[in-house]
Amino acid sequence: MGLLDKFFAKKNGLDTRYYRNGQKKGKATFKNGKLEGLVTTWFENGHKESEYNYKNDKLDGLWTIWNEAVMKASEGNWKGGKQTGVWTYWNKNGTKESEGHWKEGKQDGLSTYWDKEGNVTKTETYKNDELVT
Repeated sequence: MGLLDKFFAKKNGLDTRYYRNGQKKGKATFKNGKLEGLVTTWFENGHKESEYNYKNDKLDGLWTIWNEAVMKASEGNWKGGKQTGVWTYWNKNGTKESEGHWKEGKQDGLSTYWDKEGNVTKTETYKNDELVT
């Protein structure tokens, strides 16, 4: 997590960073030099940009990203630093763009893609990160 280490310099306790305009930029908690718990970042205008969890310095739990129009851009889960479960992505208009299933960090199961009008444009099936159909 080199990038986060540079952004969040403190290695124990809560570290909060701010934009020059005084708005919060991000906050994270470190325990014994490792990320632990909820990490939140904000756009410079004060709207939330992302929220995700760490457990013992590995992504673990719900991951949510918002766009600057305050709509969800993506959401999924991590377990032990690996993507798991259903991951969903939305376009800037707020309509679903794609959705796929993950298991232990690999695509596994059905992935569906939609156009801007909400029509399914493609489906694919993966097994252990390999395209099956």
